[in-house]
Amino acid sequence: MSKKLRNLILGEDARQRRQIRFFLLTSVMYVACGMLTVYAAAIGVWEPWRSHVMLAYTAIGHVASYAFIRSRHSRRIPNTSLLLSQIVFAVSATDLAYAMGGEARAALIVIFAMHLMFTMLILQPRQTFQIGMGTMLSLLLTSAAMAWLEPARFPWRMELLHMGIAMGILPVMLVVAIRVARMRGQLEEMAQRDALTGLFNRRHMGTLMEDAISVKDPARGRLTIALLDIDHFKRINDTLGHQAGDAVLRHFARVLQQNVRGADVPARWGGEEFLLLFPDTPGTNALAALERVRSQLLAATPREGEPDVRATFSAGVAQRLPGESLDKLLERADHALYAAKEQGRNRSLVADAPTPPVAPRQPAAEDSAATVAAEAAFSAARR
Repeated sequence: MSKKLRNLILGEDARQRRQIRFFLLTSVMYVACGMLTVYAAAIGVWEPWRSHVMLAYTAIGHVASYAFIRSRHSRRIPNTSLLLSQIVFAVSATDLAYAMGGEARAALIVIFAMHLMFTMLILQPRQTFQIGMGTMLSLLLTSAAMAWLEPARFPWRMELLHMGIAMGILPVMLVVAIRVARMRGQLEEMAQRDALTGLFNRRHMGTLMEDAISVKDPARGRLTIALLDIDHFKRINDTLGHQAGDAVLRHFARVLQQNVRGADVPARWGGEEFLLLFPDTPGTNALAALERVRSQLLAATPREGEPDVRATFSAGVAQRLPGESLDKLLERADHALYAAKEQGRNRSLVADAPTPPVAPRQPAAEDSAATVAAEAAFSAARR
């Protein structure tokens, strides 16, 4: 697939691309189920109009879902909320298919179980429980309503059998789904967090920054990052020991978290280096936030058992320029950090925008004429 076609289908936003990929995965199931409804109508399991209703319902919902994900509004909604809405729609479509009836409606219990499988892979345990309970309740209500409204097509004894099978399978699937979702959450936490400080690690912060710079939204403000380095940390380790050094890192991370905005994201970048991501923030505001952290770091009291080391830090701040890559942004922040250390440490500096290269001056017509005349005179003098 060419890059142009991939961008057309998936978009250029990294977060949006992940959502579209999940959407395309579910599309395979929708297409398969749509083909089955057409086949069911062809062999007389249900009337053709029922197949048309199902196809229209799923097609409209699916197209609307894709359009919303590709729109700018989806960026303001958490990823899990978007996924949750897609699963709720899938459950409603399956309920509608069950209500359409037919001799093969018991097979739809497998589809309900598949919904629980998706929840355990993408949602939190609490959301998985809510979806599971909602799925079972909606199926029971659909079965009861159809047995009351159309007893000829939905004999109550047959519905009792179907619901007995469903209630024997779905609760077990729900318990398994919740346990898997809980384990997945623990693994994600371990993969994203630094074990010592509890902050995001370098790998996850890299993903967050890639997502932030991939958003092409003129309504969004500017992105700024800051690289922070604890001054003379090696000396702390050498004189007080590595346990004291670890305590200083934990204390620094705590103060960092407590003195930045909720939208700002701190991470341990490596060793005694930390990184702060400031979304929608100009460099001057980020600089003010760092000075607030600096003052609180000197005033904060370490926890009991931790060494009372008043560590300072140096920082380099860089505001992203239009079209600037992540590597270049980090490079400018690193250069500013180096300059802060060179100027005596315990300070923050904002990186200058790179100076554009100066194009060589093109000689004017009169310059060229003068050059030709000078060369002719030089040749005549030599003769």
